[in-house]
Amino acid sequence: MKTQKIKIVLSILLSLTLLIIISSCGDKSDSAEERGQQLQEKEKELIESGKHGVEDLAGKINLLTIADIEKVSGVSGIKLVDKGSLPGAGGSLNFALNDKMYAMFVIADMNVYDQWKTGEKYVHEKLSGIGDEAFSAPEGPVQFIVFFRDGSNVASVSSFVNFDTGDPYLNLKQLSDLARIVAARM
Repeated sequence: MKTQKIKIVLSILLSLTLLIIISSCGDKSDSAEERGQQLQEKEKELIESGKHGVEDLAGKINLLTIADIEKVSGVSGIKLVDKGSLPGAGGSLNFALNDKMYAMFVIADMNVYDQWKTGEKYVHEKLSGIGDEAFSAPEGPVQFIVFFRDGSNVASVSSFVNFDTGDPYLNLKQLSDLARIVAARM
């Protein structure tokens, strides 16, 4: 039952990721603010429908910390927030900046990993130096997710999109650096 709930939540997160891509590739005449507002509305619906299933690990594990994110990003003021406390805060660990989601860490299992890895048009490229196997996602011009496994331990690190610029807060190199940190601690 718990595994099924995790699969549902992760499927929702995958859908959210695809919505972000689709929204960011939308009509160029739309302003970044308009695209951001549209995405926030869809994001709220998806998160509300899948709040259960991924355990909130805030304060329980230190696989990824505020200090890690601040060091890699060069940004200060990051906060760890409870699951469901902000739109998009559906991960195992949820990080925010100025009351907006900034990054998310999800712990998954091998079944979910296989779904991520074999999802149609999901994987962008294989990455090296992160656990036993790692990939960037989604397919397309901008990647804002790194998912990986180290043995049977599976996780993902993802960046949220800055609605003012339309770009992810964390680039692929930064996400890869965070994934390396997590893999070393797993």
